[in-house]
Amino acid sequence: MVTTVVDRLEKKNFVYRDRDPDDRRKVIIKANFEKIGSELGPYFQSFGQEIGKVVSKYSPAEMEVINDYIRKTTEVFKRETKKIKQK
Repeated sequence: MVTTVVDRLEKKNFVYRDRDPDDRRKVIIKANFEKIGSELGPYFQSFGQEIGKVVSKYSPAEMEVINDYIRKTTEVFKRETKKIKQK
């Protein structure tokens, strides 16, 4: 399944395969950042601009609280996901 995904990405020139110089059995998948940037950059640029508009409405102190909330809830999600996986 992973090979199929890599094949598709490679066909579209988003990634390329490179041999591991220390172990010829291994293949390293490398991103083609130029292609990714030119193809996907415009979407993320717009996203960044829109998020910037939202964030600009908050004071630095409010952003600190928001970031603290995001960090703490992310940790809760990670711990709870780990519990589910262990069952």
